Amino acid sequence: MTKKLSREKRLVTILQDDSESLLAFIQAKVVQLNRLNQIWHTEMGSLGEHTRIANFREGHLIIECASAAWATQLRYRLPTITEQLIHYDALRDLKQIEWNIQPHFHPIHSI
Repeated sequence: MTKKLSREKRLVTILQDDSESLLAFIQAKVVQLNRLNQIWHTEMGSLGEHTRIANFREGHLIIECASAAWATQLRYRLPTITEQLIHYDALRDLKQIEWNIQPHFHPIHSI
């Protein structure tokens, strides 16, 4: 009895073969968050250097802030930020922006 050896599948092949898999979902989410963070950093200027998009689902945008001070800046700018972001197709369903403080995810820049 001979066993037929199968070729190792590359990740791209696995994702293309099964677009409903958990791995495919994770890959799509990573691509989405990278795209949204590019938009975020382009639009937010200095605020974008100290914040990032953590998630966007069902119209809810979650922002991580490096400190309470940056969270306060975000809170003051919310109406303007919402107006800026809904012009992008990827964020046209934006209904609410939430934030949390995650200082350990952001590098501290020394002056």
